[in-house]
Amino acid sequence: MGKQARAIAYEDIKEMLEKLAKDELEHATELADLIVKLGDAPIANPMDLEKNANAAYLMPPKNTADINRIIRIVAEAEAGAIEVYSKLAKKTFGKDHVTYQLVTHILSEEVNHEEIFENLSER
Repeated sequence: MGKQARAIAYEDIKEMLEKLAKDELEHATELADLIVKLGDAPIANPMDLEKNANAAYLMPPKNTADINRIIRIVAEAEAGAIEVYSKLAKKTFGKDHVTYQLVTHILSEEVNHEEIFENLSER
């Protein structure tokens, strides 16, 4: 959504969203690498991603200047990610140390992301 925040007054928000996108790509890469190490293959067809996702894709607003809506969407997406990673952490605790460590690392970053965007929405 970094490209969605186009207004000059929101340059800092745009940079935060672009950093967030890089972090999320890093998470996806780490998870894909783990899936391969565990002997499976990550989803390769982009059309199958949402079908197999834990939540529906949250569309950015048509009005790209609606920064408050963008912030709410990002905060909501982060909350959903936190829920999923929390469940994965509980499932893997004491059973799969490697997955647990990766999931809790990602979880901590997602909590940080959510806090950033929740704080922005309170302004």
